[in-house]
Amino acid sequence: MTGEKLRNWTPDDPANLQPKLQIGNYVESAGFAVPLRFETFDDALDSVRHGGAIIVRSESPYDYSGPSGLLSSHVISSESIVAGKRLQSFFPSLPDEQGLVMGEAAILPFRGTDKAGAGIHDLQEIIIGKSLERQPAETLKLLSRLNLHEPAAKRYMEVTQDRRLLDSAESCFSFWEYIPGTNVTLVADDVMSNNYHLVGSNRIDLQQFGAIVNGEGSVKRYTSLAPLLANQHALEDMVRVYEGIRELPPFTPGDCPLMELQVDAKGHIWFLQYHKGRQYRPAPAELSEDDYPTSEGWIRLDAVRGAIGALTTVKAAVSYPPGYGTGRFSPLPLTEEASLGFKHDSGLHEALAHRRTAYVSGRGFAGVYDGMSNGHELASQWFKPQVSVAYDATRHNIIPAPLHNAMAEITARGDHMARVALDLATDGREGFLRLNPDIEQPIISDV
Repeated sequence: MTGEKLRNWTPDDPANLQPKLQIGNYVESAGFAVPLRFETFDDALDSVRHGGAIIVRSESPYDYSGPSGLLSSHVISSESIVAGKRLQSFFPSLPDEQGLVMGEAAILPFRGTDKAGAGIHDLQEIIIGKSLERQPAETLKLLSRLNLHEPAAKRYMEVTQDRRLLDSAESCFSFWEYIPGTNVTLVADDVMSNNYHLVGSNRIDLQQFGAIVNGEGSVKRYTSLAPLLANQHALEDMVRVYEGIRELPPFTPGDCPLMELQVDAKGHIWFLQYHKGRQYRPAPAELSEDDYPTSEGWIRLDAVRGAIGALTTVKAAVSYPPGYGTGRFSPLPLTEEASLGFKHDSGLHEALAHRRTAYVSGRGFAGVYDGMSNGHELASQWFKPQVSVAYDATRHNIIPAPLHNAMAEITARGDHMARVALDLATDGREGFLRLNPDIEQPIISDV
């Protein structure tokens, strides 16, 4: 993408079928470091044959401003090829690969046990193990067809009735050089100026960490003191790169994007992805702790992102999607005022997160920020609603057991949603939460 096409390019054009690649091309043209992109999969595999490593990155029209993380990307290197072949040795009766990717063998017996052992991601790894032994087009065909069985993607399409993901799942990848180092997602706070949320992980030492930093690289709070967090200069550089890209003309002014960066062993910062976030709006007046006494059931929250004001009552769906325990999922409406985040359902969260007023987690600051380093789902839950808050469920029992059990029983029937009324107050700096004292029974609504 060069010349006139580059000057006229916009990231939210629905014709952009490969947003990761197209945004990467644009960001590089503006002078920022971006890993090498290969024209073809065959060119990328040549790099692997000569000792390099690549990422086969899934591409979807949603990757700029829609759901994220619904389709898998794959690292191919000498190590991942060996790992794929080793994994296959545990499954002595694999069917032919055409049957495998059609979902006829989504669960296979694990050698030496009676347990089901192989899922979609195991099968993807096995395919990667043979990627240098077959034609590149055949490997891509196998990976593409497996994409159609990704649980998160299937769930998202079920909830939204939007089938466009099928088009990209069947065809779209881009091919990038893999640069070892620390993978970081950086997000500007959408109400507190000069505040940035940072989550990171390192594939080599398996370290994961989260922090809140300012534009000068000072760490205000962290989950674990990773080497990167001890380097104020590196953090300041990351914020500088983030702000430089964020301010490029095609992107929406005031946007607080989720930006993925890679920091290599020499400290060089590489751009990987720009995902549209919330719009910045200044924080409201500060709350006073005196207005939220513990004697009236209030708890002080352990982490807050976003502002909702002095007091709002939200109806939060708790723990269970409809059909929980029945072996099936029922369609859900595309509105969910709030979610009390016990349930794990990637496709559902990606469909609803940006529509929520509030997301409430019982995992505390460390649980939320360390968890976000594991993938897009938890980051979407935290950064896409108007406000997101966390408390420590091991210290505060917000939902009494009888109420929790009643909600689970209602939801398990599969035809109703059970919600609970929560009082919430946040100003972007701190917040307070309680069970609404006037509505102590489940709020039941049709699916």
